[in-house]
Parts: sequence; C-alpha cells; structure tokens
Amino acid sequence: MMWNYFLPAVYSMIPLFLITALGFFLVRLKKIGPAFIRSLSYFLINVALPCWLFTKLIRTGRENLFSSLLFPGAAFFIIALGFLLGIITFFLWRVRDKQRAAGWAMAGLGNSGYLPLAISSSLPMALPAIAPFLPEETAALYIGMYLVIMNPLLWTFGNYLVAGDLGKPRFGDLLTPPAISVLVGVLVVLLDGSRFWNDTFSPFYYLINTLETLGAMTLPTVLICLGGSIGQTSLEGFKSGGKQLRFTAAVMTVRLLLMPGFFFLLYAVFRRFFDLQPVQYWVLFLEMVTPPATNLAVMAIRAEKNEGLVAETLLFSYLGYFLLFPFYLALFLSLPLFH
Repeated sequence: MMWNYFLPAVYSMIPLFLITALGFFLVRLKKIGPAFIRSLSYFLINVALPCWLFTKLIRTGRENLFSSLLFPGAAFFIIALGFLLGIITFFLWRVRDKQRAAGWAMAGLGNSGYLPLAISSSLPMALPAIAPFLPEETAALYIGMYLVIMNPLLWTFGNYLVAGDLGKPRFGDLLTPPAISVLVGVLVVLLDGSRFWNDTFSPFYYLINTLETLGAMTLPTVLICLGGSIGQTSLEGFKSGGKQLRFTAAVMTVRLLLMPGFFFLLYAVFRRFFDLQPVQYWVLFLEMVTPPATNLAVMAIRAEKNEGLVAETLLFSYLGYFLLFPFYLALFLSLPLFH
C-alpha cells in the first residue's frame, strides 16, 4: 500500500526541490548575494508570510479554532523531545565540548514554518484525492498556532544556545509579524469578520484580495530564501575532522531518523485514545519530520561562532531530508486516516 503513494510523494517534492535548488545555485554561482537574500527574507517575514497566514486563517471556520489549541502544546512537546533526543545522541556520539549547545539547538528546533507551509500547499496538487482530508486553510491555521510558540523559542533560547552571550533575547524577538498575523486572524474569525469582505461593494473585499495577492508570493519566496540561505552558509566552508562529522551525524540522526520514528511510534500508541482529524495528524507529521531551522545559521554568522559546523550540518541535513521525506510521506499517506 505504501508504494502506491511513493511516486506521488516524490512528484509533490520535485517543485519544492527545484525552486530550493534554484536559490542555492544562484547564491553559489554569485548571481545573487547575501544582501539580496536578506532583503528577500525581510520581505518574506514582514509582508508575504503574514499576508498568506492571515488570508488563509480568515477562510477557516470557528469550529477549527478549538482544535487548533492542540498545537501550542504540541510545539512545547515536540521541541522538548528534540532537545532530549539531541542531548542523548550527542552524548552517545561523544560530542562533549562547547559546540554541543549549538547541536542541541539544531536537534530541537526544526524548520517548522517554511517547509510545512510549502508542502501543505503543494501536496494537494499531486494527490487531489487527499485534498479534502487536508484542507490548506486549516493546515495553515494549525501551523500558525505552532509557530506562535516555535518562533519565540527559536529566537530566544535557540539563539542563546548557538550564539552564547551574544544571543541574549530581545523583546522584539518574542512577537514576530507572522505570529501577530496568526493572532489577528484568529480574532477576526472569532468576531465573524467574513461578513465585511464577502460583499463586493465593501472596500474590505478588495483589501483582502490585495493581501491574498501579496501572500501568493510566499511559496516561491520561501523556497528561494531557503535555498539561498543554505548556499550562503555553505560558502563559509567546512572544517574536516572527527568532531565535525560526529556533530553533523548526531543532528541528522535526531532530525531525520529519530523524530520521524517517534511520530509513527506515538501514532501507533495513542491513536486509539485520541480522536484527531487527519489534518491534525498531518501537521504533527510535518512538524516532526523536518530538518533544522535555517535561521540558526543566521544566528551563528551574526555571532561569528560555529559558522562552519552549522553550515555543514544544514547542507547535509537538507540533502538528506529531500531524499528521505518521500519515503516518510508515502508511509504517512498509507496510514488508515484516509481509507
């Protein structure tokens, strides 16, 4: 049964891989530079992604708001699990020097926004029969609620682990534009704001259309920034040696093997006790099967600490992710959620 979904899973990943590779090679060939990636990332974080999240959330129903409360708690659990597995794995791989704190951050903090949002948008095109079970608007709501917890932890605790004293948290890191857009979107749904923009004679109708147009730029921008960020960090160069290899191997073991394994284990153990919707399992799956957050590289470069280690680990983690994810996706789609 699993192999029936393998080719569609591969096909759903091809556009994501190609656009990410485009960003990577444009940077490596020096057709675009770090300044362009920073500007594009600024546009993404402060304009396109908030517009995309907001316009997706306001299309969802009030009934989904209650079920979305699962995801802030899930974020704490999944991040804590990643950190715990990271601590154990780094001990077993004998990475015991000061660099291990950055490794714990990479093991615990995954790419919880860019990749889940991109995949939740692309999969229904490759598998139309699955689309009714995994509505994009509901998935966006759940991912957004996850990010309300994930982003502050990434830019405070994660930044501190990677950058040390240079990574002390700032108030502005606690409430990012995507998180604000999620909270405002939830408020609009609670207040039944749809009555204001469903009327073509209302100015709000055209305002929402404008925001949707800006939000439509999110998917390609996300992937180009992702590829560009990996290409940019890999230009820092890698340092060969046993410690570096063990560091990278430990992070990849947690993010690409143990975390996916724990998702399927937890599903097998707890599915009889929790009556979750397929789309809830879908978002939990996406959040547990993801490589490290690329923003950790930004923190390392800014602090001038662990740049080579983080760059090497990101590059090989994302290569491994694109190879392994179709297998995990095919296995997920073969679960009895859709049959």
